[in-house]
Amino acid sequence: METDLKDKLLAHGYCVLTFDSVADFGKACSCLGDVYHETEIRFQPEKSDFAFGTRSVPFHTDNPSVPWVAWFCQKQDAFFGETFLLDVRQVLSFMTMDDQRLLTTLSAKLPNRDAFYPLLQIQSKPHVSYMPHIWLDAEATGAASRALKQFHEIVLHLRAEKLYAVVRLEERQALFIDNQLMLHARDALSPQSDRFLMRAYIRKKSAD
Repeated sequence: METDLKDKLLAHGYCVLTFDSVADFGKACSCLGDVYHETEIRFQPEKSDFAFGTRSVPFHTDNPSVPWVAWFCQKQDAFFGETFLLDVRQVLSFMTMDDQRLLTTLSAKLPNRDAFYPLLQIQSKPHVSYMPHIWLDAEATGAASRALKQFHEIVLHLRAEKLYAVVRLEERQALFIDNQLMLHARDALSPQSDRFLMRAYIRKKSAD
């Protein structure tokens, strides 16, 4: 399983697997790295984070210090609840290399974080840190501002045209993604949503 999971993440940026229990899901997460934070994702109206609401969620990445994010489905709604996945390489394919380089000059300080994180790093594969509610307010000027606006618009266009992968988790299925490569989103849930996912943030092993 470990090899299959890593190979699929490397090839596609995401992977769906089925497990008998949350414990087995946790073991698979540990094959990737150190699980440092687990969260129950379900409708909690008292919380402001859109992960706990029913509103539509825009394409974004999660915690930028986390290479991998995984969700284990414990209960799914009868309707809706699909996760949309967008490879950032698809977004960048609409941009010139000069505009991509401009994006690498931009960084933003995220809430409750001491460090600044770059929007884009170009390595053997691109690494992206994209949270629209933060980047829309980023202090970019000149050509960099234009490149940032173009990035936003491409993401919105690809969503409007439904040019993304769709994953609907059923009970006991788990979705793993490369959080530095894949943007994820979803449509609005039912106001009476019972959808219940366990989310795991996975860091590289301490010895890596």
